[in-house]
Amino acid sequence: MTAPVVCMEPASKKIRSLTAALLNVYEELSLLYTLTAQLGRLTAEEDIIAAALNEAMQVVPADEGLVVTWTGQGAKISNRVGTALDAADLDCIAGNFLGFMRGRSRSSVLVHDVAQECGRSAAGAVRLLASSLSTGGVPEAYLCLARLAPGPIFTSVDQKLIAAVSAVTALAIENVRLHRSELNRLRLEHELEMARSIQRSLLPRDFRCRTFLHAAGESQPCYEIGGDYYDLVPVGGDECLCVIADVSGKGPAAALKAAMVQGNVQALCRDRVEVSRLLATLNSCFRSRADAGSFVTAFVGILDRAGRFRYSNGGHNPALLVRPGGAVAELAEGGPLLGFFDAPEYREGCIQLAPGDLVLLYTDGVTDCENELGEAFGLARLIEWAAAQAARTPDAARQDLIHRMREFAGDRPRTDDLTFLALRYTGEV
Repeated sequence: MTAPVVCMEPASKKIRSLTAALLNVYEELSLLYTLTAQLGRLTAEEDIIAAALNEAMQVVPADEGLVVTWTGQGAKISNRVGTALDAADLDCIAGNFLGFMRGRSRSSVLVHDVAQECGRSAAGAVRLLASSLSTGGVPEAYLCLARLAPGPIFTSVDQKLIAAVSAVTALAIENVRLHRSELNRLRLEHELEMARSIQRSLLPRDFRCRTFLHAAGESQPCYEIGGDYYDLVPVGGDECLCVIADVSGKGPAAALKAAMVQGNVQALCRDRVEVSRLLATLNSCFRSRADAGSFVTAFVGILDRAGRFRYSNGGHNPALLVRPGGAVAELAEGGPLLGFFDAPEYREGCIQLAPGDLVLLYTDGVTDCENELGEAFGLARLIEWAAAQAARTPDAARQDLIHRMREFAGDRPRTDDLTFLALRYTGEV
């Protein structure tokens, strides 16, 4: 019985095939190493794409190179190296790029005859090889090479090489974007920290406005910076102005408007002033400078050495007067919030304080604070809490309120700025 004859591939042919494959791998790795080093020195996306396109033209010889950017609505050619393609070819590529991708991998496009795919006649075929410049998701751009017939067709080796160039290019672009994003983040953090520092500097650090009163205050924005503001300002020879305000909105925009209010208050109260007129002037200034729809609420009071407290309320939460025995009364005289009306009237209230009386000013971040069940702290709880502060110092009341707010809210995040100012009249000195 004769044994079957097995055709063995000559060893030399296997060696040549293996050698060719190894050379291709070496060429690809060398290309990746060189291109990565070259692109890593560039910091602009346009420069990276231009360098990658030039490199691709050398690695995979082509008559023309271009970058096609896909917008979702259509394609446009954003970069070009060479002049082999005429206007009709370019229009055909840009106008039919989605059609070229259809039925093929979106990360790689190979068109053997652009004119035929577009359904038009042409003197010579244009071959197109494209690879996505994307690190994931829907590609934003394609690195494209074009060859004119009767030149050689693109091979599988060409496809691997252009894919490698595109992958390195996409990674370089992503690194540049991440670096730029990180720089922007650091810049914003720095600017926010500067804004926080500036806003803190606008708040009083020394509460010894006058010898006849003790005071303490707190302002906690729910974001990095907020739109609440409070102040104590000596007026004349024997008076102290207190103000608390809440600007509509949150964040930097509200903080800038709060700084504007603070500057106006400081300018208007240099001399003795009627609180009703001060609020009317603030309203006029705010309306002339703030954008439409913005508003601010404010409570302004002036306490003199004899204990006379004149105040007016511009749409703000009424201040609370706490007597030594624990009785609590709201100070509600005033008018509408600032910024809505041209010439509103602000009524002025006046009360006589006795030594030991406590005046509490606050923003709606206190009463609107919610617990984990969605219940607001509310005015009733605040009045109950205020009655218990009758014998406490302003600073002790401040600390107790902050503790009470944290205890009430639990793990529920705050959604509004929280600001509080406490004044105790100590009597003439």
